[in-house]
Amino acid sequence: MAQVGAIFDTVGSIFQNFNKAFTSKVNTDTQQHLKNVYGCLTVGMLAATAGAYLQLTQAFFQSTMMMLVSAFAAFGFLVYVMSTKAQPALSRNRMISFVGFTLCTGIGLGPLLEMAIIVDPSIIITAFMLTTLLFVSFTMAAIFARDGTWIYIGGSLMTMLSTLITLSLANLFFGSKLLFDISIYLGLVVMCGFILYDTQLILEKVKLGDKDHVSHCIDLFIDFIGVFRRILIILHSREVENKKKEKKNE
Repeated sequence: MAQVGAIFDTVGSIFQNFNKAFTSKVNTDTQQHLKNVYGCLTVGMLAATAGAYLQLTQAFFQSTMMMLVSAFAAFGFLVYVMSTKAQPALSRNRMISFVGFTLCTGIGLGPLLEMAIIVDPSIIITAFMLTTLLFVSFTMAAIFARDGTWIYIGGSLMTMLSTLITLSLANLFFGSKLLFDISIYLGLVVMCGFILYDTQLILEKVKLGDKDHVSHCIDLFIDFIGVFRRILIILHSREVENKKKEKKNE
């Protein structure tokens, strides 16, 4: 019991020190905006989870037609949110569209989650925990870094993203496992970089008066899902390889 108490005391001390550092680094207006952004992100994660659950459990959402419809719907919701301004008159519609986008994104994750469940359901939890750890770590790194430090990697990230798209298109013709692995790991690096970039970009936008928490949240949601998707693929591939080795050794 004494050890458990010591652990809680240590964790409490860490959070107290973090809170002091956070409040000293970030002004009150920015703190409130970040609360809105991450509150919105939480809603989006819940909607995405609901979408994935529907796809996995309801035959209606498993058809190819519904997968296409959800993909186009997600794109439509995204375009609407990003093309409209943050105005009180549009806030309700924009939030509904955001939830629709995240719900449809969750539906799109269904087939990948189903593959993971067939191999080992626990890797989904592992992937989510690793993604959350990376997301929080890179978010904190961006918040506590010197202002504008990570803004300058935007150009490099776009170049790497273009390279990633080229590799993915090339692999449609070659079907190379090496190219696939490179694109997955490179994609993971790029998405982690975008967490740094987008977080600092949000902080800079707030300074300029841009407090559109819904569009800012979409950027971070896309980053989170991008990291989660790639980590899940990596864990799934490793688990499949391990099971193949076990069968050979039997």
